[in-house]
Amino acid sequence: MAYKLSQPSKGKGIIIFKHLEIKFINRLNQNLINKLKQKYIIGVYFGFHTQLSVDIDWADFYLAADNLIKIKKSTKPRIPLNGFNFISSQEIQSDNITPKKYDFLFIGNSQTRKNLLPFVKSLKEMSKSTKDFNILIINRLGESLENKLYVHKIRKVLSSLQADVRKNIRYIESLTVSDPLPKDALKLFYQQSRYLVITSRSEGAARVVGEASLNNLAIISYAKMLGGTNNHLDLDVDILFDDFKDLSSTLLNALKKRGELNSYSSTNKNCYLEEYSKVILIEHLVALFNFKQTDLESELLSKNLYNAFSSHLNLLDSKFSNNQTDEILSYKKMYLFISSLTLSITPSHKKLKYNILDFISKFKKITNLPKTIIKLIIY
Repeated sequence: MAYKLSQPSKGKGIIIFKHLEIKFINRLNQNLINKLKQKYIIGVYFGFHTQLSVDIDWADFYLAADNLIKIKKSTKPRIPLNGFNFISSQEIQSDNITPKKYDFLFIGNSQTRKNLLPFVKSLKEMSKSTKDFNILIINRLGESLENKLYVHKIRKVLSSLQADVRKNIRYIESLTVSDPLPKDALKLFYQQSRYLVITSRSEGAARVVGEASLNNLAIISYAKMLGGTNNHLDLDVDILFDDFKDLSSTLLNALKKRGELNSYSSTNKNCYLEEYSKVILIEHLVALFNFKQTDLESELLSKNLYNAFSSHLNLLDSKFSNNQTDEILSYKKMYLFISSLTLSITPSHKKLKYNILDFISKFKKITNLPKTIIKLIIY
């Protein structure tokens, strides 16, 4: 996911890698990393809650929201921003006044950490007390066997609901790799909903929370979620739940307050908008690395950073990317990519070395698959 934040035309440029790419860079020859550092200030974007025992020696700074990374005795600077701080209001925010249709909105994918299964189970439990609710669930499907087994369980719970309950739940599955639905459709769904429900076990800083807040939804969030998602919640309106056994009662209590949300307007929007966060980013980079503020402003203020770090749309060269995302998830491709940036020669024996590392990595995934299947069967 390497992203050129700044070109090296005037001194050093700025390049940002994603946390998933750390292990591939760690295996590179130190001379190659040194060449890269001669041309670029290197940042690492953490899009997921991460704990490290030591600093990343080749990184110059981290880009991560509060509560997102834990590193013992870290000395590297951290800029406290994440993907949900760079949302373009023009992309997702709607000014339309739309009648509320859904009490609860869930937008996520079929990874087990998203906890969609406990959520739909809580709906079944809630239906014992009331059938007066409407829910929209958007589930982006993954291609792995783990994802498919998990989705099967979700469908099974939904199909077990009585007809007078099931008719109040709109369940949409999407196969797209990036956004689950077009942005215009998402705008409409946000505007039609009262609460966003986010139940993840861990996140980076979930962009849907920022998007929902910009569209004046209240948030119902898992209090023990690792990461930075709960940083900006307004607890006068937003709701935290501590345990999944309490989720159905939390939803019931939220239903009692839904009338108050028909004209709710979030007062905590600025932190999610990129026009505010760009200024913060520039100020930090100037202070840390002595860039000229005017140079950075001319480069960054005109750039659209929506999805730049947190999504899968901004690889510098597509031939190095994973076929489903823009992340460089191959030892060989990472080596070739950084060689291309530094204009380094790529000898055949080096390519062979990284081919072997890629083969070992794939073999480990295959041998670990039975454990994943057993875990999901007994889930």
